[in-house]
Amino acid sequence: MSDVIVLLIAYLLLAWATGMALTFVTRMPWDLEGRLAMGMPLGFGAAALLTWLVAIPFGMSGWAVLAGAVLLVAILSACWRWAAWRGPLATEVPAARLRWRSREALPLGLLLALASVFFIPFYTHALKRLPDGLHAGYFTMLGDWAAHLGFAGYLSTARHVLPPQNPFFSGTSLNYPFLPDFFSGMLLHFGIGLEVALPLSSLLLSLALVVVFYSTALRLTGNRWAALIGALILFVGSGLGFTRLLDDIVPADPGPGGWIGGLISLVGSPPHEYTMAPDLSYQWLNPVLAYLLPQRATLFGWPLGLLGLSLLWHGWSQGARHEMLLAGLVVGLLPPFHANTYVALVVFAGGLALLSLPYWRDWLRFFVPAAILGGPLLLMLLPPANLRHSFLAVQLGWMASTSGHHDNILWFWLINTGLLIPLALATFLPGQWVPARLRRFLAPAWLLFIIPNILVLAPWDWDNTKFLVWWAIPASILAGLAVVRLARFGPVLAAVAALVVLVQVASGSLDLDRAWQEGINVPELRLLDNDGLALAAWAQANTPPDTVFLTGSAFNHPIRVMSGRVSVMSGLVTLWTTDIDYRARQQDVLAMYRGDAGAAQLLRHYGVEYVVIGPGDAQEVGADDTYYRARYPTIYRSPTGEYEVFRIT
Repeated sequence: MSDVIVLLIAYLLLAWATGMALTFVTRMPWDLEGRLAMGMPLGFGAAALLTWLVAIPFGMSGWAVLAGAVLLVAILSACWRWAAWRGPLATEVPAARLRWRSREALPLGLLLALASVFFIPFYTHALKRLPDGLHAGYFTMLGDWAAHLGFAGYLSTARHVLPPQNPFFSGTSLNYPFLPDFFSGMLLHFGIGLEVALPLSSLLLSLALVVVFYSTALRLTGNRWAALIGALILFVGSGLGFTRLLDDIVPADPGPGGWIGGLISLVGSPPHEYTMAPDLSYQWLNPVLAYLLPQRATLFGWPLGLLGLSLLWHGWSQGARHEMLLAGLVVGLLPPFHANTYVALVVFAGGLALLSLPYWRDWLRFFVPAAILGGPLLLMLLPPANLRHSFLAVQLGWMASTSGHHDNILWFWLINTGLLIPLALATFLPGQWVPARLRRFLAPAWLLFIIPNILVLAPWDWDNTKFLVWWAIPASILAGLAVVRLARFGPVLAAVAALVVLVQVASGSLDLDRAWQEGINVPELRLLDNDGLALAAWAQANTPPDTVFLTGSAFNHPIRVMSGRVSVMSGLVTLWTTDIDYRARQQDVLAMYRGDAGAAQLLRHYGVEYVVIGPGDAQEVGADDTYYRARYPTIYRSPTGEYEVFRIT
């Protein structure tokens, strides 16, 4: 085990060092902390991309990971030889030393401390084995990580990766940004399991993302406290759900002391979420809980997107054509990491280009690589035309008129994002709130607020948040600067600024507090029971990669989640939200399970090698175990008999 840990650490350090070395390709100035942090997603992303390219002709294996590592060494050596790193480090390292010996580093130190206090304990129980099975750390992870575990396990041994097969819908290509889970699958070749690979990579990238955002906000605003407050508003903030506290407090005793005791008890163990309550029109779930924890592609997409944003800022504000080209390259490679960030930044850059029409030729340096690289990669992720379902529609105010509500749009956004919109808009008022150049640069981000408030851009309308958040990121940066500017107008307004920050982070703090507590979440969130884990382990040990199973459609079916094998169809919510119309195949699955007249022909058509009948399948898919027992041998039965597997010969 010690050799495994040493090899894993060495590989992660190699990837991180390569990512940091790649930051020297740009001539854009950095602070050392930002450069170090960006090395993590940039290096991990480079490792995933290079290994994927190696695996295209040969299939995914430990040899592909080794070849990818050799390419990382080659890139690191090239940067060592040709990149201009000595001069920048000679400036950045002494400056960082001076910062950390003074109060100048206090904002980043506070932010890192808060992030560490939350993320490190959380990811230690993000996936946890209890006596009754495998449990998830938070409710938003239950469905998402069931998919990510399945993707990572399958991709770790996939034979065809251009693009990979969809392990949840056999015979079709995977129409999901797969490189983040591909990276986790790569780590399995170092001898660790899925239960370690996903939380470990998520922890490292979460901490890096927080610093990358801070560094980006500092680059744009030039103010460290504004960068800290902007980070708090984005990562901890949300709407006005905390006002529900007054109804939730149960006084310990009569009188003020009992009320305070009830408040302390409630804060210590929040009874429910305060940023997500659809029945009350709260839809803006805290971003950490909505994206960083469950949607692992965010952990690559956001920091790489922030790198693209920084390069655009430097290229646009300084007339640096080299950085415009690099921005186009970074953004162009985004689709297999996070397609939503690619689309959002292309829209943002398009708006900025319209504001800079006299210099349209300079924008070719961005749009040409962004289109040449990103266009084919994005098309690769689209499902076949015959499997897509229509979802584009007009829906004013995003979700203001859903869940039985017909809310005023302004009121809806006020209760969901608090003072974020007024603060961000205040920076566009005349005066010294924000430098005019920064206002002009970030103005196109409002397109990413307006468009999702008019059109449904995803099969699930809530997923418009994946575009809205790229409005919220710049808006949070502007809001942080507005708060700092407000605090400079004397002690009274400084107190108001502090109150504004408290209002913005109150709801999110309560929800992060609840999510952080293992005892509240983990026991209630069983992903797989022991029989399911045993079935997945059997399948992994006794069947080759790309083996096709007929399974139930549950999101947490053990074959789907932990076996690394392929299902004819499973995880219907995942299929629907990734724009796959599964209805025709669903009828075929039912026919196969029922043993209808054409069942044998359908089994051959889908290449089914094993049929799994588990608990609830008789009700869910009409499974007829007598049909299969009469025709096919039982090759496996789980320890308590929950699952029976038939070999289709």
